[in-house]
Amino acid sequence: MTIRMVGMGVPEDDIGWAATTTYRSTTSQKGKQGDDVFLPPPRQGLHGQPPGWPTLVIESGVTESLPKLRDDVKWWFENSRGEGSQLLLQ
Repeated sequence: MTIRMVGMGVPEDDIGWAATTTYRSTTSQKGKQGDDVFLPPPRQGLHGQPPGWPTLVIESGVTESLPKLRDDVKWWFENSRGEGSQLLLQ
């Protein structure tokens, strides 16, 4: 994915992947990590600030059922309150 983004003209320093970041709901302590998430520079949390919601979340369904993946999609959209823009199921 990074190679494709660089090929489209995105500077490599602007590409931020954050698969190990846990995003938490604003209404509970339940958190979630995407299988991979992309953060553009304005959302990368520079200078010790926490990152913003990702603009792309990748959830791979190798070990999950389709209903579980759909629940994951719902969680990301509901908890980001529209700040995240895309979710990719594989």
